[in-house]
Amino acid sequence: MEIVTFEDTKVATSKLQDPSLPMILEVARFDGTLNDIKTMNENLDFLCTWKRLINNSGTNTYLLVESAVKSFKNNFGVDSFVMISYTCNDAEAIYNDSGVYMDKNKLDAITEYFTMHPLEVVTSKLEKNYASFSELLSVFDEKRIFNFLAIPYFKNDVLDKIIITYSIMRNAWNRQENKFLVSEDNLQYFTLVFSTLVDAIERAKDKIEIEQKENIEQMNKQLSGLNEKLVSIANFDKLTGLYNRQGFYDKIEEYTNENRKGFCLAYIDLDDFKYYNDNFGHDVGDVVLCEIATLFKNICEDKDIAVRYGGDEFLILFETYNIREAKEKVERVYAEIKKKNFFIDTICEILKKKLNIPDESKISCSIGISNVEGRNLREGITDAIKKADDTLYYIKRTTKRKCEIWDDIKEKVKA
Repeated sequence: MEIVTFEDTKVATSKLQDPSLPMILEVARFDGTLNDIKTMNENLDFLCTWKRLINNSGTNTYLLVESAVKSFKNNFGVDSFVMISYTCNDAEAIYNDSGVYMDKNKLDAITEYFTMHPLEVVTSKLEKNYASFSELLSVFDEKRIFNFLAIPYFKNDVLDKIIITYSIMRNAWNRQENKFLVSEDNLQYFTLVFSTLVDAIERAKDKIEIEQKENIEQMNKQLSGLNEKLVSIANFDKLTGLYNRQGFYDKIEEYTNENRKGFCLAYIDLDDFKYYNDNFGHDVGDVVLCEIATLFKNICEDKDIAVRYGGDEFLILFETYNIREAKEKVERVYAEIKKKNFFIDTICEILKKKLNIPDESKISCSIGISNVEGRNLREGITDAIKKADDTLYYIKRTTKRKCEIWDDIKEKVKA
């Protein structure tokens, strides 16, 4: 296969209608952050879906950008997206959900910056160069910005479009595995993604006079289906099928809007999972995570929520204020793990050999439980996670393989 340079991809992007997987793989190869096959596949899946989405979004520029932005935000967890377009050197914010009003002064400041510095801007609070972009960041809510990306697009050496997206510093209750941690290493990937949007807008302008109402309605139906798929991808853990952090906090928002109350939260951390990973490999570790996740899912009833919170940590949100009842339900997992022989039979079948795992190294879990209290559900969840987490790590330091309620041991934890 001919090697594709990044300069080649800039030209190819505008011509690709239905990119072949080999071509996309060649482009993705330049992104330094795609350092493992799982991450690469996720990014390639999104790029393919993103292209299909914007290619089927009709000729209404605002709806095209709105749909594309929604899918991008769902997939990467960013908070704000701004797109500026130029017509005869006049700037217009054709999309802006940043909460910052783009008046003439702000648009002129952004235009002046990229006229003087016609390069991509990528920075975060973690980078030493953050302060050097203060002139641009100050147009937005600089103090709250955590991760920031801005890409200018030029046509005949004249500014044509600017895409700006960023994530903000989050309150503790809304912490998530933020997938939008752009750096110089993966800048090429995001440049390619946004280039497809810029190209799509240009194509939409060319076709706007010939687009028919029936076609738009049909495309919107296709768009709706694709958006549902992307929302599902964004809200559920790909390995276990449980809710991920983003999905969990989206549910909390939903419950807040419904004014629902009366919850208990269990914070679960696997014991001796590292033994399985280190001795039998990460593929076996993934199987164990899936088996455990199935047990947690089976424990849930009605509108209980099982969440993979990160790594080998899980949450279960029980829709009951009876914490003893919640404890009884979650403790069933111990019997189920034992019934499954600590997944040893499954591992033996995978590895095609017999195993002898010491009792002290057999998989189990430590569980801390707390009530979700207070009138504000979001704040209550934050507090419950903290208490359950403190309970959990008290167990990890002392006995392990046990379930405890915060109120029962809080004096010991505080001691």
